[in-house]
Amino acid sequence: MRAGIGGPEAHSTADIWRHSAAWWREHTPLGAAIGPAPDLPLPADAAIGFAFPPAAEQRAHLPALLGLAAYDHPAEVASDLLEGGIDRPDHPYLLVLPADRIQPWTRGHTAPGLRRALTEHGWSGLTVPEYLVLQRQSFDANGDHRFDAYTGDEPGWSWLPGSTNGPLVGMAYYNPGSGTVQIAACKTGSKNPRKGAHLGRVLP
Repeated sequence: MRAGIGGPEAHSTADIWRHSAAWWREHTPLGAAIGPAPDLPLPADAAIGFAFPPAAEQRAHLPALLGLAAYDHPAEVASDLLEGGIDRPDHPYLLVLPADRIQPWTRGHTAPGLRRALTEHGWSGLTVPEYLVLQRQSFDANGDHRFDAYTGDEPGWSWLPGSTNGPLVGMAYYNPGSGTVQIAACKTGSKNPRKGAHLGRVLP
């Protein structure tokens, strides 16, 4: 398992925690919020693991996290999501990702339909802060925006079902025309045959 996208090989949660804490210290004010590593087994069906600070810390430092998505222009984010919730624990947690992070079965759903499909397959989607961190890691590792280019052509929108505000659900993509990461709030009944979701699983 890798500690983050493009990160070093990790053989334990302690390895992941050390790399994650160093990454958070280098890129954000949240390095101290990771805390000590829990004693967790690494799942066999995951290829990447990264530690995240408590949800409350992520919300409090969202402006700094949005800075991770500043390329040609600052990231654009819907005001609805700035005030919305993050479906994550209020303690540090491990997010694990499979090798193929957007599966065909995640496409073409409404938000409720996507949640059912994710639950059936034993995964969940990402939150806005997780998306911001992981797209930055992918860009730094590869020098491009392949994190969003999952449809075989230009980058496309992906659901962020872990970030909500009432009936609105997060979604994001990198707009190559404007050089901007755009994060929007979408109605739960909306669906697009191309739009899928990155897979993740929160431990513990």
